[in-house]
Amino acid sequence: QAALRMRRNTQVAPNSSMGVLHSFLDDLRNMRSNAMVIIGVIFFAILIAFHSDKMLTGEPKSRGRSQRQVHRSSAVPMLKKEIKDIEAITAHLLQHHHGVSTAAEQAKAALKRQSIVRKSFKAAAIFVFSNFGINLHLAIRNVAKRDYIKEIVLIHDASHNDFKVWEDHPKEVYGKPVRYVTEKKNLNQLHKYYACSKYADARVNTCFYQAANRDTHAYMDTLWSSFLRAPELVHTAVGATTLFSDLLLSVRADSAGLDAGFAYLNNGAFFLRSHANAFLNKLAEKKDQIKPMSVARAADAYFTLWLNRPHCELANDIVPYKRQIDEPMVYERNAFERRSKQIDDNLLAMKMLLQDSLHMQPRTASKNSTFTRPDSYSSCIKDDCILITNMLPFEPPKQGILNLPQVLGRFGTVLAKTVPTQECDDFKAHQYFFAVDDNPETFWMPSDNVTEGDYFGLDLLRLHKNVKTIKVVAAHEFQESMVVEASMGGTRWYPVLATPVVTKMKTLKGQDVKSYVYDLSEALAEAWKHVLEQPESKTSGILTPPLYIRYLRFRTVKDYPSPFMVFDLSFTVGDPHDGLTLAPPRSAMEAAHLPGGESATEEGHKKEEEEE
Repeated sequence: QAALRMRRNTQVAPNSSMGVLHSFLDDLRNMRSNAMVIIGVIFFAILIAFHSDKMLTGEPKSRGRSQRQVHRSSAVPMLKKEIKDIEAITAHLLQHHHGVSTAAEQAKAALKRQSIVRKSFKAAAIFVFSNFGINLHLAIRNVAKRDYIKEIVLIHDASHNDFKVWEDHPKEVYGKPVRYVTEKKNLNQLHKYYACSKYADARVNTCFYQAANRDTHAYMDTLWSSFLRAPELVHTAVGATTLFSDLLLSVRADSAGLDAGFAYLNNGAFFLRSHANAFLNKLAEKKDQIKPMSVARAADAYFTLWLNRPHCELANDIVPYKRQIDEPMVYERNAFERRSKQIDDNLLAMKMLLQDSLHMQPRTASKNSTFTRPDSYSSCIKDDCILITNMLPFEPPKQGILNLPQVLGRFGTVLAKTVPTQECDDFKAHQYFFAVDDNPETFWMPSDNVTEGDYFGLDLLRLHKNVKTIKVVAAHEFQESMVVEASMGGTRWYPVLATPVVTKMKTLKGQDVKSYVYDLSEALAEAWKHVLEQPESKTSGILTPPLYIRYLRFRTVKDYPSPFMVFDLSFTVGDPHDGLTLAPPRSAMEAAHLPGGESATEEGHKKEEEEE
């Protein structure tokens, strides 16, 4: 008790550090629990610190500050070594995995083909005019902005009485040289072919022609990309009525090697310079059989028919440059009436083609068997893609044995029409362009019900690494049952297992119009994950996803009792998400190098930068 009284008398204030220490020593002396807990925590912390440092460095912990800094910095080289080991494993996987190496080789070949094709063709833009004005200035500036247009040729028609020389004509526009030529002969439609053959620069192998009052800025790039798919054909932009009319005025007879038709060039057209040269040479050979004025009036009909190849016409929204305030923006002349005004010239051109085909039947049959029209049918509203499909407005006439009187009779009947047929009006009401015009009130609908193998989709104009989604707004009920397919070249197709996000947009005549958004990047990432998880013994025959995508389509796998109804079709791009975006060490990419020392990926990025 005396000791307890003494302790109470000598106790210090609780806030004093000495009082806390005395309390702790007293607790320790009497083995109280709070002291034991404190000692246990301190001991456990020391033990953790000791062993963690030993595991990290492999040596006992030193108490010196300078030594601790050395141990901490030594962990960095260890981390770098582990990263290098992981990279080496990844490089080995990419080099020896058959699926990855196959996909890389295919991507390398596709990028090389794209680069070669784009570098192989250089175009000259040709304008034929009687009077120069603001429309011509706008048209010249539009074509001069394109990197594939290397020069501009201006043909000033001086055959009329009120001709006046354009003294201050442009010499250069956006760095592109301008060649100004006055032509006194009344050549009419022949001007463009002589300009392409005689006046274009010698390095140019392709010609682009358009009437000066047409606004081609909304589809010129897509028309060029369509030309690069099949440069041996004539590629033009037309309205829906013209496309329907020209399909009626086509003829195919495989026994005679005949596959020809009319094409309209005023709205913009690409054709090879060699074809213009061959056409002028043929006119010189047949000058005694044709009246010069007939050829001048209908030179486009003679040229496109005598080429004897299917033409690729994109049914676009044809718009003129506005000349008056009240002039409507949507513009297309009556193609039937236009053709009927030249019925005699058109029939003469067809007759001469048929006679030549019958005379040279053995050679032409083998010559034209390889030409196929691409499945491109309309430019997207933003000029960044093309609608592709195998659904035609109707099946073009086809003959087994060429019958000259029968063909001429059919052509005469069509050319005699001055107004569109009801079938043409129905096609125009739901034309191709309405699937890619970004207008929710219009839609494309073929006249026939869907059968197995029918498809529609997009040509993205070039190879893309970063395609993210594709969106379809449609009213047909079988959209979710269609197969989504991707391709680099349009021949080999890879099925993409993507489940769409479906949203109801509206109801039209009792049918639900729904939006279907397919996440392609996520689906391709899962596909690559599956490929890389396969054992080495099973990778030789496995189907690998494409590393780049240019073509996307939706294909039916069975018949349906209804047609396609497509309100909108679009795509988006984003960050690549296929599991192979981060480049492995250089040794792993040597297999994907192009002959010039650049890798396929580097060439693709460089080409994208050039195009932008």
